[in-house]
Amino acid sequence: MPRFRALLIGASDYDDPALTNLPFVPTDLERLADALRARGYQTVDVPTSRRGVTPNFVHGEIRKLLASAGRNDVLLIMLSGHGVHINGADYLLPEDAYLNIVDRAGIEIDWARELDHSAAESVVFLIDACREGVDPGTMSVANRQWGTRKSAAATQRKVAYVYACSPAQLALYVRHDDTAVDPDSIDTTSGDTFSLFSRAMTDVVAGQPRVGSLDRLEAAVQDRIGDFHRAYAKSRPLQQIRVLTDVPKEDFLVLPTDASLSAEATDEQSLHVVLNKLLTSAGLDQVEVLRNVDLPLTSMRAAVVLAGHHPDTGRPSYFVLELKDWASVSPYDGASTLCSVDGDPAPVLNPAEEVKGTCDYLAAFNGAIIDETGHVAGAAFLHNTTAPKASGVQAVPQGEQTMLFTSDGQDQLIDALRSRLAPAPGADAAAALLNSEPRPATQLMGVAADEVRSAEQFILLKQQRLAYELVLNAVRKAEGIGPKEIVIVTGGPGSGKSVIALSLLGELDRNGYKAAHATGSQSFTKTMRKIAGAGDTRVKGLFKYFNSFMQSKPEEFDVLICDEAHRLRETSVDRYTPAAQRTGRPQIDELLDVARVPVFLLDEHQVVRPGETGTVEFIKSAAAARGYTCHVVPLADQFRCGGSEEYLRWVVRLLELAPGGPIEWVPDGKVTLQVAETPEELESVLRARRSEGYNARISAGYCWPWTKKIPAGQDLPEDVVIGEWRRPWNVAGDKRVAGAPPSALWATDPAGFGQVGCVYTAQGFEYDWSGVILGPDLVWREDRWVADRSASKDTAFKKSTPDDELDRLIRNTYKVLLTRGMIGTVIFSTDAETRAKLKELVSQQ
Repeated sequence: MPRFRALLIGASDYDDPALTNLPFVPTDLERLADALRARGYQTVDVPTSRRGVTPNFVHGEIRKLLASAGRNDVLLIMLSGHGVHINGADYLLPEDAYLNIVDRAGIEIDWARELDHSAAESVVFLIDACREGVDPGTMSVANRQWGTRKSAAATQRKVAYVYACSPAQLALYVRHDDTAVDPDSIDTTSGDTFSLFSRAMTDVVAGQPRVGSLDRLEAAVQDRIGDFHRAYAKSRPLQQIRVLTDVPKEDFLVLPTDASLSAEATDEQSLHVVLNKLLTSAGLDQVEVLRNVDLPLTSMRAAVVLAGHHPDTGRPSYFVLELKDWASVSPYDGASTLCSVDGDPAPVLNPAEEVKGTCDYLAAFNGAIIDETGHVAGAAFLHNTTAPKASGVQAVPQGEQTMLFTSDGQDQLIDALRSRLAPAPGADAAAALLNSEPRPATQLMGVAADEVRSAEQFILLKQQRLAYELVLNAVRKAEGIGPKEIVIVTGGPGSGKSVIALSLLGELDRNGYKAAHATGSQSFTKTMRKIAGAGDTRVKGLFKYFNSFMQSKPEEFDVLICDEAHRLRETSVDRYTPAAQRTGRPQIDELLDVARVPVFLLDEHQVVRPGETGTVEFIKSAAAARGYTCHVVPLADQFRCGGSEEYLRWVVRLLELAPGGPIEWVPDGKVTLQVAETPEELESVLRARRSEGYNARISAGYCWPWTKKIPAGQDLPEDVVIGEWRRPWNVAGDKRVAGAPPSALWATDPAGFGQVGCVYTAQGFEYDWSGVILGPDLVWREDRWVADRSASKDTAFKKSTPDDELDRLIRNTYKVLLTRGMIGTVIFSTDAETRAKLKELVSQQ
């Protein structure tokens, strides 16, 4: 049975006076949201942001929805606001856009990459934004033709784009002073203001229960637009909606129909209805209901937290509640921590485990929650199913933070709520939770030794925990007979890939499995050997390199955890490889063969050297050629850069690794970003932060010669020279030089601050404050970035390296460097025009 989910986003209040405000948009979306809920959509989100509808906000919300989708999910994404077509691309204009830079500030209607990695069965975009000409009565900005090209769509699933009008047309709306000839016939009232497309969509969703497929929806909405056009005697031509898709429209289900979902069931599936009924039945109407609560230092949110006071102590008490509308659920492959939902073969995390992670995380990092037993409790409520249809999933060990109830267990859930929350107002407890200062984050290297040697140190959340449990389940299955399984975990910087890797290594090693951790990074592996393996030769031996398995036997290990797998290479051969071992065998084959369960964790945007082959498709293809079962777990959230999704989006847009061009940085309170005028200023800022107890590092593009052989007794030469400012590169070898740490320890040894690091020593690490020097290998010229091959001193780049590949690798390099800071980043460019561009984008805080 499909699960219907909707995301509705509208831009209405524009900063640029030249852009007409669209005050009816929020009302349009709320009307449509109510209609979709009543129709049977299980979740309908109309998110808002205190900073308005910005590119970061829109991209973040859409990416989250696509990444969280299951294989039976039908997704509807509505985008409303001004729109333009420029240089072959269609754009929605965010509220902070200005007409003179729409080609760089706009949000391109194209999420092909995200769609390719989404498991959703189908996705339909409703684009109520094809508005041209600043003209009353149209939703408009510029006299440019709306796109005639088809937006890129993923080929793995059904995707459709429904535009409010056709090329060279206008999307019309009704103003508050427009008068209908016969308002009763169209069910509007005097003073109504709305978009014809959005209102027509709402009326069809609400009033035509037999319309479910895309072809029927298109016809019905077009008819309704015609009704409004005639009723209000619009002088402009009737807008013709445009539908773009590669699949037959009659096979594309968009709306639940009468036959698939009754009104009564729909009402019960509405989250807010279920929650309100539950609290009313419990006599807890006065507790504070907090939705989408930010988890400290991350981009994740808790869906529902009930805030109040404990009935016995009177102290603040919090109850995390996860509501699931699943009709049936069973353990996935016999593992109670994993679930199969409504017949979908894709596994999901047991919601009780999800709740426990949220509770543990709030208790660890939210300053309002003190370490008292029971101060935070939690439960999952499967309100659309009964215990017989949820057989086995309640077998997960249950405690105060891992309760799980079905609809026939609602009385027990009510008892649990009453035991934790008094029937009294909870506004002060809610304020304490929302306004508390977060506790310091647990940094990877700070607890790596304890994680591997003794006990679990990290709290894994949602998709992180799903990946962890999938690996453990594959290990258990590998002891029997069945197809070999591999797990691929993909995510951006700070999404928790290495945390998952170390958590798995520790858990497997403590339980007697033969496991190993491997990377293609000397810095990362040597650091782990030093920190986690200090004084223990056996633990040191757990950390290896990708090229360590050329002579290994098949399935010599139970599990091989390939961290930083984007650094996989074509073969394991290097200059030290004996001739007898130079067989030309692909490195991926060695890694797949050496373990019963190979695990790969990667970020495709961190490929920074020619010959690095680690991508999801590359690994999946190699696994498929062997007949292996492959699980891919995307990590959409992140824990670095203060948990700021907006900062990561800003970096990707800055470097034009995502469409739309650079955008202005709007501080979000999670991370600090500054642009320095000189390298002296950059270093001064970082020294000030170090004096406050933070750690910091300076890194740069590889644009200066690097003296790697240092005679004994001499200081490191100051190779990085920018005007009067001179600093050495980090040590190139494995031994200290004049107090400076060896290369592998530059990012973690306090003495590393005195040298400039490169991407090879920074990749995989994090520090509180990051100073990044953009060298002359990447400069801004007029309206674009220009990569200068002659300015790079990186010997990895050969004359044979194609220009487009070199350009991509240099941008990826700076993406890595710009995403190392946990708290703040300071940027300096050696190029004046580039500095000016950066200052234009970043207002000084």
